[in-house]
Amino acid sequence: MDESRPHPTSSLPALGVGLGFRPSFRSDLFRHQEQVDFLEIIIEHYLEASPEKMRELDLLSSHFTIVPHGLNLSLGSAEGLDLSYVEK
Repeated sequence: MDESRPHPTSSLPALGVGLGFRPSFRSDLFRHQEQVDFLEIIIEHYLEASPEKMRELDLLSSHFTIVPHGLNLSLGSAEGLDLSYVEK
């Protein structure tokens, strides 16, 4: 890489230390929330979710930066984007 040019990721925000959220460690997460800068959530867990799951997401987002991860988005698939999935 050419050292005189900025790295392509240099304009991205530094998120810090994050975890992939799992309900099984929710209580530990909140006991140690000062050690976690962001949470990755699986989008499919919240698409067409129950009110309880949506309250969970509201609670998480009120305490942490949320980074969504869509497992079924398939950006590089030969079939192209599933537009109904994208709409959700």
